[in-house]
Amino acid sequence: MSLDPKANTAGVLMPPPILFGLAVAIGFVLTRFIPLFWPTIILPYAEPVGWGLAVLGLATIAWSAITFTNQGTPVQPHHATTALVINGPYQYSRNPIYLSLILMTFGMAFIANMPWIAIFLVPTVLVLNEGIIKREEAYLERLFGDDYLAYKKSVRRYF
Repeated sequence: MSLDPKANTAGVLMPPPILFGLAVAIGFVLTRFIPLFWPTIILPYAEPVGWGLAVLGLATIAWSAITFTNQGTPVQPHHATTALVINGPYQYSRNPIYLSLILMTFGMAFIANMPWIAIFLVPTVLVLNEGIIKREEAYLERLFGDDYLAYKKSVRRYF
């Protein structure tokens, strides 16, 4: 047995909620020192749209977690995967939780009236793709081989 704790996991750069939390924190700091706000035309819709995105994201995360639990595999990417999950929201997106985190963070930018959070989603998604998703995909290919490759061909990364 390997002594490397990441040897049996995807070896992701960091837990995804921390990555998105950093985007929100940086957005708050930038708003404090370099105020930037949504255009007046957007303001009447910003909060309801933000809450809609946040609720949709939260519901999809719950659905995804229930699907993982029903398959008997952990949701956290720093734990060893025990099953290839291709049902529930995973029949529509290979990464519904990450898509949900993007939606929720974008929603938070609207709710808090802080466009910096939305702007900072661009580098956040780049780090997500390179430091988390690509590592998970390589891990799942090693673990599940042709089954994962077939799933990857039939379901998009996000939507």
